Amino acid sequence: MSHYNTRLITARRSYTMKDVRALFGINRDTWQRWLAEGLSVVEKDANPLLAMGSDLIDFLKKKKTKGKKKLGEGDFWCIRCRGVVKALEGTTKIVKTGKKVGRDNLDQIIRTAECELCGTTMRTYLSSAKQDYCVPNTNKQMHQ
Repeated sequence: MSHYNTRLITARRSYTMKDVRALFGINRDTWQRWLAEGLSVVEKDANPLLAMGSDLIDFLKKKKTKGKKKLGEGDFWCIRCRGVVKALEGTTKIVKTGKKVGRDNLDQIIRTAECELCGTTMRTYLSSAKQDYCVPNTNKQMHQ
């Protein structure tokens, strides 16, 4: 799915299909699909159909987060299994990269583990602020 910049939309303005197509570079079929997926319009019988900017923003934000799952404590995304899996017991390690990330210049860390299903090495890059959330207390190991 493409990423649509919702900051280009004015919430209090109404948009026609042509306006939205010009704004995001989408075709007519995409607009029709959005209507079928639940994009609300001001009046169903009006011509041209108008969508309020606030409704368009809400619709695109919901569409962006639809199907995304947050990783829980100790979860990884395994590329080989193509899904969220738990780490093999005792294989979770945290290593500092020596780099600083974010506005607060936090330490970057790499969390690695082996997939409990296929044994593939999985990696997640994080800031040190998220370290405690993402690693279960039983497997917590810090390497310098």
